[in-house]
Amino acid sequence: MNGPNDDFAKLHRMQVDHGREWRIWRSTPTPDGRSGWYPTRRRYTEPDHTRDLWPTLGADTAEELRQQLDAHALAAKTPKPSPTSSHTASPLPPELLR
Repeated sequence: MNGPNDDFAKLHRMQVDHGREWRIWRSTPTPDGRSGWYPTRRRYTEPDHTRDLWPTLGADTAEELRQQLDAHALAAKTPKPSPTSSHTASPLPPELLR
């Protein structure tokens, strides 16, 4: 069963794993019982669209949020593409690049 104690344990585990970089919280449930899971970066960083890095994330479940945080941590370890890189590395068709 997924009750408040289980949610608290999941939140605590995410704080242990990702709390140095993120403030992780859960929204108050709405009257229909829905709530979301959210992390916000402790230090603001500009979004990095090339590596899919964002200052705030959101998910419907703790499991979805954990997947996003893990993917975000992995993407943050990849080097940022150099601004002088050619269009040949782009997944877009050459006719769309100008």
